[in-house]
Amino acid sequence: MHQTSTPSLSDLLAGAKNALDRNDLAGAKKLSDLAILAAPNNPNPYLLAGRIAGREGRWGDAIDHFRHCAAVAPAAAAPHFWMGSTFREIGNNENALAAFKVANRLSPREPATIFNLGLSYLALGDHASAGEEFVLAAQLSGKVFDAQAHQNAIECALALAEVPYPGEPYESARIQTTDDPMVSIVCCSITPKKANALRKNLEKLLVEQHWEFVVIDDAHSLSEGYIRGIAKSTGDVVVLCHDDIEIIVDDFYERLIDALTNVDIVGVAGTTLVNGPAVFWARHPYCHGWVTHSNAQGDLIPTPMSMAPPRVDGAQALDGVFIAAHRKVFDRVQFDPITFDGFHFYDLDFTYRAFLAGLRVRIQCDILLIHASEGNFGQDHSRYAERFASKFPGVGAAPPSPPITFRSAARDKKTVRNLYRWLTVWALKASSS
Repeated sequence: MHQTSTPSLSDLLAGAKNALDRNDLAGAKKLSDLAILAAPNNPNPYLLAGRIAGREGRWGDAIDHFRHCAAVAPAAAAPHFWMGSTFREIGNNENALAAFKVANRLSPREPATIFNLGLSYLALGDHASAGEEFVLAAQLSGKVFDAQAHQNAIECALALAEVPYPGEPYESARIQTTDDPMVSIVCCSITPKKANALRKNLEKLLVEQHWEFVVIDDAHSLSEGYIRGIAKSTGDVVVLCHDDIEIIVDDFYERLIDALTNVDIVGVAGTTLVNGPAVFWARHPYCHGWVTHSNAQGDLIPTPMSMAPPRVDGAQALDGVFIAAHRKVFDRVQFDPITFDGFHFYDLDFTYRAFLAGLRVRIQCDILLIHASEGNFGQDHSRYAERFASKFPGVGAAPPSPPITFRSAARDKKTVRNLYRWLTVWALKASSS
């Protein structure tokens, strides 16, 4: 007489998972029930049965299965994670938060768990705790939850932007210095209105400092203009910037001098990897910066490129909206007005060559500024991209991945400052945890 063999536990579980993947929920449930009967002290059948019950909308059964799983395997984080997901699905956010906290305690620093902690806090209206979790999730994960964690963190910071974070978050990131160097701000501008607006902005910020404003109003290119501007300047620190920016931090001088401590060149946005013909070609997670853009309607658009702390060392290139350097840097590296005889790629070429020469390049995101432009990437830009690729043939030129942008809309400069203040607090705490 022919006898059929009894399926093994692994066969039952594999069959149930396969059925679940095919959305054959009845078949998946039948096999998972058999697996529970075959191994009542094994946590895996309960975990799978809970997921199947959840897919079918049998929420009570799902939670019971996850609780059985947790009882059989008290050190396992998975049943608490799935229990949290189930509670959130039915709107029980308090129990969801409690379950995700247990999962996080049993298996710390799992991006998925931390992201869901953020969602639970957010559902309960706790934006401060939610933002903290989203920033940590963004720092830990570059994949599944990364983009949404970034955007959620920005939205949480915006919701809190009317309530400044108590205390000064920058102190823990700063190096104390007693230096008081003279600063030269060099700007190429053919628009007197813009240059005058920038001058007035600087006059308010640097009223007690030694500084000068050098405007080149007939530059043939930014490379050529900056070479002349640097030669005319006398400061120990030289800042090269666009004419359509407004710096919105009152302690701009202190932040600038501190940012230049122990490095050679500083920018407000840049990348830690140059792998193609654009400063931000490498995309996330290599690109950093907290520049706020303004549009023709006057809207302020904070656009943080990452959830890293405000100071990022080891940069390979900087965006030209704002670059500061010690004067001695220009004795070693100079702009290339021959290859880049227009208004593109002067920044990438200069800062990348500085990096290759062994100079220390830093991105200091919290020198907050508003830029009245998001760049022009038309045909002229493409022509200079080809020149850069020819000059640096070792740099890859494969098409970049689609850009991921994280942004929100702020009603005024105070809101922008407070938004970034909250992000600073969360980022510093996440990076030290």
